[in-house]
Amino acid sequence: MAKLGVQLGDQKLYEYVRRFGFGERTGIILPGEIGGVVHPPHTWSKLSITRITMGQEVAVTPLQMTTAMCAIANGGHLMMPQIIHEIVDDKGHSVSQYAPQEIRSVASKEATDAIRTPSSKWSARGARRPSLTLPGTKSRARRGPRRSMTRRPACRCTKSTFVSFSVSCRG
Repeated sequence: MAKLGVQLGDQKLYEYVRRFGFGERTGIILPGEIGGVVHPPHTWSKLSITRITMGQEVAVTPLQMTTAMCAIANGGHLMMPQIIHEIVDDKGHSVSQYAPQEIRSVASKEATDAIRTPSSKWSARGARRPSLTLPGTKSRARRGPRRSMTRRPACRCTKSTFVSFSVSCRG
């Protein structure tokens, strides 16, 4: 991942990070959402480009991580996250419907197809567990860095994030 960051360069990496929705609110209609932290390239150290590609020096929310993974699964389309599809009355009649909304295109279909195509190159180590694999699918995953929640040696609390999706291998 560090090599990829160096190949892209500071500005291009920053643009991709921002395109995928990191560093901004997703727009979901729920209280308390924060935008996370993505520093602009002019504040980066010489090592930042190799760290950011591995999830360090940034702060993202679980919803941002999920939305970014969904963009890869959706062929490069970053969608507005939503938790309600339809509101119905007590008789079962539709009162209001909420259609999916695309925020923007973040990558080409060809690029996201390359990531979704079954290949150990793009699969996170350990993402394919036989006990968790659905028949006719291949798993894709990204684990965020583990972070110590405290500096006190008596408390060994850690926080880790793992996101995954499965690609259907059927026609």
